[in-house]
Amino acid sequence: MGQTAAKFSQTLKLLREDSEELTIVELEGVYLSEKELRKLGDALRTNRHVRHLILTGCQVNRLGLQYISDALCSVVHISNVTKVNLSNNRDFGQEGAGYLGNVLENNKVLQILIINNCGLGDSGVQHIAKGLCHNHTLLTLEIGSNQVTDVGAGYMSEVFKMNKKLEGLSLWQNEITAEGAHFLGEGLQLNRSLRWLGLGQNTIGPDGAWELAVTLQNNATILWLGLGANELGDKGAEHISNLLAAGNISRLKSIGLGGNEIHDDGAMYLARALKSNMRLESLGLGGNLIADKGGLELAEMLKRNMCLKKLLLSSNLLGDTTVSAIAESLTVNRCLEMLLIAENPFSDEGGTNLSSVLCQSETSLRIMDIQGTRMSPDVERKIILDLESQSNLERIGSKFASKHTSSNGAIRKRHHSNKARPSELSL
Repeated sequence: MGQTAAKFSQTLKLLREDSEELTIVELEGVYLSEKELRKLGDALRTNRHVRHLILTGCQVNRLGLQYISDALCSVVHISNVTKVNLSNNRDFGQEGAGYLGNVLENNKVLQILIINNCGLGDSGVQHIAKGLCHNHTLLTLEIGSNQVTDVGAGYMSEVFKMNKKLEGLSLWQNEITAEGAHFLGEGLQLNRSLRWLGLGQNTIGPDGAWELAVTLQNNATILWLGLGANELGDKGAEHISNLLAAGNISRLKSIGLGGNEIHDDGAMYLARALKSNMRLESLGLGGNLIADKGGLELAEMLKRNMCLKKLLLSSNLLGDTTVSAIAESLTVNRCLEMLLIAENPFSDEGGTNLSSVLCQSETSLRIMDIQGTRMSPDVERKIILDLESQSNLERIGSKFASKHTSSNGAIRKRHHSNKARPSELSL
């Protein structure tokens, strides 16, 4: 308690002094009373050096948020804050969102607003959407885990139609179904600014995948799409494969489809589409049910596709047959840089074949994760020693990897995330 109070006092002092040393106000997890938030808001009004305001998990309530919001949209003292993160403050909820809507409507500087897990609901999103329809500066909005339903998706669809600046939207872990995907698709038909859309951990299903696929076939601006954990199944994968197939204007570079109960058939649809796709650079398929039949099709795709740089296949059902086939493909492929195949049931045979190719051939692969497989400890240890001394790999996911190549689990954690930022590809 004493440390957090001291941190707030020191931060407030520097704010009031308008110190050049303080460009980021970071008070994550520090409980802030209404009185303290009022002081913070007053200090922000006259500060010219702070650019980032991070108040995550500070128990900010509606009145406290009003003090901060008033400072951010003051017409007397123009704020220079470009990024605000208020995530995990569920006390300000739907009413507090009205103040943030006012900020978006009047602030001319703010570029990033992150308000995940704040109890917004559809009513709160309506306030945010209203502000965004008049906003010309915000580039990124994150409103994940806010109980947003199809109604809220409809509000954001109107934003797509009117806002010409927003480049990224995260709606992960909400309650959006196929109907909401339809609304979003309608808005995207008229939008030419959005570059990435995160919808991980919703329930859009195969029908929602179809809605988005049809829309994005005629959209040349969306580059990144996160659809992890959306109950797409093989039918949904088939719809996405139609989006990836040649013949449309889509410029999609990265798509996350992890945790969607995709089996071999779905993997085969995607692999066949990617044989002719020369734009997609990253495909996330972790946490599905892809076995060797689908895995072999993906391996064959790698022989023909010279664009894909990242292939995420961790936590599937891939055996030695698939891993050996991927190894063979890497002797031809000169593009793939990242291969994640951790938590798959391949054994010593597949691992050894893969290691042999990587040690004896000049491949483009630089990052690989092979943790949690059925390889014996002795064989995995030898494979890692060989890869570290003889291959071009820069990072290896394995408990036997040395510190300079081991990710210590970071590879899997980062690429198994269902959050929807481009830097956190969904599975």
